[in-house]
Amino acid sequence: MLTSRDQAPPAASDRRRTLISTALGPRAAGRLADTAAVTLRPDLAGSPAELVEALVTLRPHTLVVGANAVDATVLTRWAMAVRRTHDRRSLLLVRRGTSLAAIDLGVATELGITVRNTPEVNARHVAQFVIDRLFPAPPTAHAPTGASGTAEAGSAAADGARPILGLVGAGNINGRVARAAVARGHRLVVCAPSLVADRSAAAVWAGRHRLPLDRIQVAARAEEVLEAANAVSVAVPLTSSGRWASVDLLDAARLRTFGGDRLVCVSEPEIWTAQALLDAYDRRDLTVVLDNAPRLLVGVRTLLASRIQADGGVTRPGFTLCSAAMRAPACEADLDQAVLTALGRADLDDLTGTELFPPPAATDAILTARGATSVAATGVDRVNVEGGSPDIGAGAGAVDGPQVVVLGGGIVGLTTALLLHAQGHRRILLLDAAPADRADHAEQGTTFGGANARHLSATESLPQADLGRIDVLTRSPAAGGWALRDPATLDPVEAAWARAFADRADQPGLHAATEDLVIALNRLGLRGWSHLFTGVEATWLTGLRQDSRLTRVYLGGADLDAGEQLQRRAGGDVTRLSDEVLRRDWPGLGRTIPLPGGPRTVAGAVEVDGYAVNIHDLAGRLLRHLVGLGVEVRADSQVDSLEATGNAVLLRLAAGRLVRAGQVVVTVGGRELVRLCGSDWPGAGAVSQMLGVSLTLPNPGLHRPVKIHAGDPLGVMNVTLCPDGTLIHVSAGFGYLGLTARDAAAAADGLAELQESTLAAVGGLFPDLHRDDVRDIRICTRPATPDGLPLVTALPGHDGRVVIAAGTNAGGAVQAPAIAMLAADLLQGTARCAGLAMAGDRIGLPSIREKAPCAAE
Repeated sequence: MLTSRDQAPPAASDRRRTLISTALGPRAAGRLADTAAVTLRPDLAGSPAELVEALVTLRPHTLVVGANAVDATVLTRWAMAVRRTHDRRSLLLVRRGTSLAAIDLGVATELGITVRNTPEVNARHVAQFVIDRLFPAPPTAHAPTGASGTAEAGSAAADGARPILGLVGAGNINGRVARAAVARGHRLVVCAPSLVADRSAAAVWAGRHRLPLDRIQVAARAEEVLEAANAVSVAVPLTSSGRWASVDLLDAARLRTFGGDRLVCVSEPEIWTAQALLDAYDRRDLTVVLDNAPRLLVGVRTLLASRIQADGGVTRPGFTLCSAAMRAPACEADLDQAVLTALGRADLDDLTGTELFPPPAATDAILTARGATSVAATGVDRVNVEGGSPDIGAGAGAVDGPQVVVLGGGIVGLTTALLLHAQGHRRILLLDAAPADRADHAEQGTTFGGANARHLSATESLPQADLGRIDVLTRSPAAGGWALRDPATLDPVEAAWARAFADRADQPGLHAATEDLVIALNRLGLRGWSHLFTGVEATWLTGLRQDSRLTRVYLGGADLDAGEQLQRRAGGDVTRLSDEVLRRDWPGLGRTIPLPGGPRTVAGAVEVDGYAVNIHDLAGRLLRHLVGLGVEVRADSQVDSLEATGNAVLLRLAAGRLVRAGQVVVTVGGRELVRLCGSDWPGAGAVSQMLGVSLTLPNPGLHRPVKIHAGDPLGVMNVTLCPDGTLIHVSAGFGYLGLTARDAAAAADGLAELQESTLAAVGGLFPDLHRDDVRDIRICTRPATPDGLPLVTALPGHDGRVVIAAGTNAGGAVQAPAIAMLAADLLQGTARCAGLAMAGDRIGLPSIREKAPCAAE
């Protein structure tokens, strides 16, 4: 039944209404419980009738389900209830899990309901469950493990004596099971439509899962697997039609061909016939494990009821019916994070057309509503940011001053201050630890530390921990990796970050969901910049170079096709360019580029929405604009500590100065975040430091900016023109530094390799230039999290008064307006689902168990 809270019609709101009708873990449920427009009703999972009643009453735009049955009646009543109010916001159905068998997809399509699931997210946890049941003993001593984590091939004679594991299905679950089996000395017999239909697919599958191809036999039929195997893992989706329909796949006849002693099945029970289930129960020498949702196992228990009763009311030894594979806390957390990313993506997509920076008239209305006073009445002095600034207030005591303090004068901090001002905050203080003269770029943060160049696009800095990079932190730049330091020199926090990165790389499903959220975040940020660049009030940006449209050049036909597909998925105007256009607009661009993995040749390019900007000029104009608005800006102002005190936050600055602020936004990461917050917040270690290289050279004839997809360790090489077009700035490269100082001796050799790789690639890109032409070389910092999402989170212990907005993974420039919005929401106590997905305690982030060495430096 609906609670009293649910009875009232939903109030008008700009937020997407969400109904979650399945159980979540305590972390996600706790965060969502007080989130505006989100209703948690896990009790609806087993009651379609009550689910319909809730949908009609609440009229949500998003419905989250687990194994719930969502039939045509549920979908139709839901859509009718929402559309009856002339609400045209898109409807989204999110399946927390993989199988869509219980959802009427045809009707959903007819009604315009988008259906998304979370494929693969639970795969490693379900695979571990299968592995534990298939191989209860530890790995055998005669199966040595190679460097890749798989067993060595061994001789043909030894291979013939190896036990055989049968796999029905070759998805992400059985792929992991296969890896564990090979490490234990098994051979594999696999039946899967994808492997049978294409003879070359087995090699691709083996490569993806790091398996030796000579251990794999592809079977054309499931019975071949059962006939050959000593044990079998069944992990196939439930399908009811076509040649590879899995309904009734395991029938009595096929089961009789199985001479092994162990069978583990994590597919829906419908893949078994009734007689096969009865026969499997009666084979006392056969260990059988069936794992799935409790609701789906009810029919199996009913079928076996008389046999179970004859065994004393419990299933016989060796026959297990359970719902344990997805009950591990880590699996629950991964699934919850995937749901939050799906909700966050829809949340951000809904903001299309939203004006992130309200015009002056709207700001005046906000001020009037808040009863705020004018800038002149606040008593905040306008500060000359080029020189030293006076102490805040008089004397040495704490001073009641700014309403909000923003720590960090980079593009995220500056944009956050601008948005807060536009929202009506009038006593804002921005503190930056770097010197105002910027004479030494090594003393500057990310925005001013690199070259005067940045690109803004929807696919800027996508999550980097993909499957192809699972070992990238173990290889040096010369070997196509990101390791700047010997792993033995990493402290525990840095090593935990590297492990978290590798773990996320082995989770392609969660990576894909995260990538979608980052694209949505980038799109929103890009729209924010577009509003600023084109707004009639943005006279302070007059004369700033903004090269609109960005061209992405790919090396190799497959990369070109995949790149174009990604860009079209990201949205906007995407155009494939002809060779003639490439030669016309980039006449100085070479065709063959030397890279650590060997030379690559330009295959083509696509043009996408976006901007290339001179970031120093943009940030400098933004800073001066803020000062003109009455925002106080102070350079050379390092904050030593934050302390919760009453209804305020006490900031202790160097030289003993104190500031008492109402709220604080922290936009610094890496060593500074650990130094400032690491002593009492384990999440501070989530933002580590990547290093890149930026070069300034004479323009060899380019008319427009360009991006070169060069692969590791260079990543995407961004080429930007200087304001007058006489010079170009090239930024490239990723190298994992950790939390040590940027010039750490332990990273010197790796950094030299990264720099040399960049110089060699630039030589191929621009054959008319020479190394002597390089005007400037800078090592730039790229604050990064393991999963590729920034941190936008309230700092524990400060009652929501301190918000962290950091770790933008080299995407801070494009994401800044969107991150500023999420941070402002947190300050107001109205977190969005997108912000919850970026919380500091999310799954996969490392924790500081002990203070990192750099925190004491």
